[in-house]
Amino acid sequence: MSSAEKQLVIHIGDPKTGTSSIQRALQNDLITSRNGKVSGFISGRSSANAVTVARGFHGRDPERVRAAMKQLAPWIATAQAEFLVLSSEFFIDATPGVLKRAFLRRHPSLAADMQVMAYARPHVGRTLSAYAERVKCGYTLRSFSDWLPHFIADGSLNYSTRFQKWREAFGDGFILRPFLREELRNGDAVADFFSIVTGDPEVAVGNLPHENQTLSLRALAGLRAFNRYMNEAGIQGRQRIPLSRSIARAVTPHPLDSKPELDQDSLTLIARTCAADAQALDAAYFGRPVFAPALEQMTTRAAGKPLDLALDAYFSPAEQAEMMQHASAVLGLLGADWGRWHEYYANTRAQLNLGLPVNAKGGGQIQAHLSDLGRLFSLPV
Repeated sequence: MSSAEKQLVIHIGDPKTGTSSIQRALQNDLITSRNGKVSGFISGRSSANAVTVARGFHGRDPERVRAAMKQLAPWIATAQAEFLVLSSEFFIDATPGVLKRAFLRRHPSLAADMQVMAYARPHVGRTLSAYAERVKCGYTLRSFSDWLPHFIADGSLNYSTRFQKWREAFGDGFILRPFLREELRNGDAVADFFSIVTGDPEVAVGNLPHENQTLSLRALAGLRAFNRYMNEAGIQGRQRIPLSRSIARAVTPHPLDSKPELDQDSLTLIARTCAADAQALDAAYFGRPVFAPALEQMTTRAAGKPLDLALDAYFSPAEQAEMMQHASAVLGLLGADWGRWHEYYANTRAQLNLGLPVNAKGGGQIQAHLSDLGRLFSLPV
């Protein structure tokens, strides 16, 4: 099948909009459409998250661009599919014009009608999901009230400016979808995405596990405490973050768990900051009110008090002591056992990417303590 017979779609996220599930569907070849076959780019780590390719388009370094395109060449040449999907949230920080020119030079037939697709979560939901994810993984140790001004200042909520760069490069080939259940086909981002990719409203997607579920306030409080303890002990992010991710994976979510909510002051700050952006998105991409009313509605759903992850609110003194015992044990094991545990962690991630069962008894004593922390964080308050 020649490139002229293929449609290329680059999926750029945004974070927390079903990206992991879309990538899992690509990895496991779960898409069936009457309009043709879908092929996702799969990295050497058996993942449909094209991180290294996407990073090649950060900035304007010709060598990095060439290396990225070289990775893609065998897939583009050999994929027997009508629809090619290249997916990674790391494309968000790419330079759109550089990406477009690279495909025009090397794959002009693909570039002629290539599409870029993004999903955007409304501003309040994006804020909550970002904080929860960063606490879960150990990317932030801050309280929400300290973190929020920095999140606003870094431009993450300024959707219209960020997405305008993609529209300027790709014109009508850039598609932005609102991550709102009532706006998505079948209320689902995965079905919505592949129905647009294939042009088939009846596209079928096989069974997928629930990915990246929001953790309870208790679990988030425990994870932040663990990360603060490790940070104070001098453990750097390159070790701390995999440990935190492993604990989070061991947490069992419950339907009745309390989830993060925002107080009136935080909601007012977000609404004041993002009102113009919401209106700009509606005018430029949706042609009707979508993000503006979503923002207004959320300001009426304030929690009675600020988001608080203080341990005393979720863990008894005995539970806090148990938590610190496990954290201290992990700290003591890192010097001798880190290499073996990290190999287990990497292998586990690869197995999960392939949808394969993982070795629940592997990982040695470090993993045993992390799993115990996950179970502790899963208990009701």
